Amino acid sequence: MRSVYSSTPFLQLCFGVPHNRPADRQEQIEQTFEAFKFAGTSVEGISVGRGRTKFIRVSYKTAWAPVREVDRKLTHLFDEQ
Repeated sequence: MRSVYSSTPFLQLCFGVPHNRPADRQEQIEQTFEAFKFAGTSVEGISVGRGRTKFIRVSYKTAWAPVREVDRKLTHLFDEQ
């Protein structure tokens, strides 16, 4: 197989906290993710083997930049056809 483009690694899955929820609800959601333990759950088998042991906070602007860049380039490529 020949690769025509290689991007930087990017997130494969992300959960978000809706910005339009009341502040106390946003905080509850964030605390739930921070306190969640993978051990003993179905998530453990999927994630721990890949070195993932907890949810982490990410910035959409930063973490998803490579995904948006690939999308921009693909859109540009198809627009030229």
